[in-house]
Amino acid sequence: MATEEKLLYPKLRGSVNYQVWRSNLEAAFAAEDAVDIVNGEEPCPPRPEIKPNLSKDRFAAQLPLNRNHQCFIDEQIASQYNNYKEE
Repeated sequence: MATEEKLLYPKLRGSVNYQVWRSNLEAAFAAEDAVDIVNGEEPCPPRPEIKPNLSKDRFAAQLPLNRNHQCFIDEQIASQYNNYKEE
């Protein structure tokens, strides 16, 4: 089973850590090639369309890889599938 790597940054505490917080977020956006989207210079890409009435297995097969290019784990698939069914 693949593990998802999470980057954790300290919470913003006003002027106490603003510069470090900003640098961390800019680096995270750059790593995801999302700086232009965040700055409003490029539109956010559309969400992928998923066909209605799919079984859980077919739904999972249509999910894109996560941002670390790994497959979603079963708990994430179950959560997303439940949201899909509610919509």
